[in-house]
Amino acid sequence: MVDELENLGQELGMELIIRYPEWSAFLQYIAHLYRQYDNVSELISRLEMELNRTYGYRVLNQRKKEILKNAVKQYVRKLSGKDHIVNLADQTGFSPESIEKTMYLIQNLGLKQSDWYSSKLFNNETGTLRKLIGVMLSVPEVKKSLEVSIPGETITYSTLSHLIIDWVSGKEFTEIAREIWGSDDPTAISNCVKAIYQKVVNGATWGLAAFLNMPTSGIDFSQLTEDEIRRLKNIPAMVYYGVNTEEGIVMRINNVPRSIANKLGKLYKIETGDISPKSAYQWLKNISSSVWNESVPSNKDISGDDYKRIWEKLSGVR
Repeated sequence: MVDELENLGQELGMELIIRYPEWSAFLQYIAHLYRQYDNVSELISRLEMELNRTYGYRVLNQRKKEILKNAVKQYVRKLSGKDHIVNLADQTGFSPESIEKTMYLIQNLGLKQSDWYSSKLFNNETGTLRKLIGVMLSVPEVKKSLEVSIPGETITYSTLSHLIIDWVSGKEFTEIAREIWGSDDPTAISNCVKAIYQKVVNGATWGLAAFLNMPTSGIDFSQLTEDEIRRLKNIPAMVYYGVNTEEGIVMRINNVPRSIANKLGKLYKIETGDISPKSAYQWLKNISSSVWNESVPSNKDISGDDYKRIWEKLSGVR
């Protein structure tokens, strides 16, 4: 990256390493180093030693090493007094600059705690997820993870949020493909599966998890009960697993197919009153075929015993 900037005739400095998205991972590394030292002076004095631990720095010639080191020194001084930003960078995987930008953009949305409840967030009518997707697509770290294309057009905030809501609500791939790609032929279904498993479950999950940690999210975790905190922290997992209930998440963690996870999870919660992956696994091992049969959707030509065998294969149960 230093070579590329030199080829462009640009002198590397703090302004450039902040502006160029490809430097994000390096800035996170510097922010991480910043947390390891008691003060800025100590880090700066040991900076070359730390940089020398990286292959990229070692292969630079001495002149370029000096240029990079000086740019980093400027950047470290800029971080001074921003410990809360640096801590968030370590927690979220965003660069400090992306943290500041994200905090500002989320603050402008004016969200309240209730806006984060799954019933509101994963609802096309509220538009909350669409706005958050807009923020994600302005953050370099997440943007690339959410670049989903539809033949003939660039996907919009609205379309992408619609896709995520369909996924979380439990819709079949064929139905999602028809709604978003306009067809349920094999190519459209394949594109749908790729978009969800290669993009959405990574990018949107990461984005939501990071946004929940922002002090401008509208949530005061210090005022919440453990149950309330757990429910909010489970929001990203709903996107990751494609379900919209906590008990559905517990089932998916235990390799239950998505098409029956919510229903089987509901039966588990009613019977046990519990909601933990470990107890759910024991429950799944011991339930009768009738419970599996009760969970099968009416439109499925597959029995509860078939689902059970699938689960046993996925879970390694013998």
